[in-house]
Amino acid sequence: MKHRGMTFNFGHYENLLQSLDAICRSLADYYGAEIRCREACASCCIPGISLFPVEAWYIKHSLGPLQASGRSSGSCIFLDHGLCSVYRARPVLCRTQGFPLLYRDETGAGGAAEISACEINFTGVKEFPIGHIIEMDKVNLSLAAVNIRFLHDIGRYEELKNSRFAMEEIPALE
Repeated sequence: MKHRGMTFNFGHYENLLQSLDAICRSLADYYGAEIRCREACASCCIPGISLFPVEAWYIKHSLGPLQASGRSSGSCIFLDHGLCSVYRARPVLCRTQGFPLLYRDETGAGGAAEISACEINFTGVKEFPIGHIIEMDKVNLSLAAVNIRFLHDIGRYEELKNSRFAMEEIPALE
């Protein structure tokens, strides 16, 4: 993809998204009716979400000109009448919400783990089998690696290596 003379290669990021989408489809099949969020469910579409540069630029350049929606305060900038206007290009965090997510505390005693799940979903589930959760530490490590590669590819690693972008900043990205 080209923008103002700069070429963006999103191949590695798109491969990550395809893998993650396959995991999410598998979990949706496994949990079935326990996943209650549907189109126009926007309980997790909150402002203040920050993204790696690769995610922000992917949204910006995958969908053409972006405009802030007429959203109500307290919701995501891309939420338009209850629907995600960037759904095709939504970031990793948005793709995984609603599913059981495992986070490990490698620094704590014994490497404690926490499973986070949407309060709307899984009301009848008492336990999540290890093979039917998303291990977010692994996902986030993969995303960080893809982001580093992307920043090197566009020649902006040193400038942006510690950067995150708020969703609200995406329409103005160059």
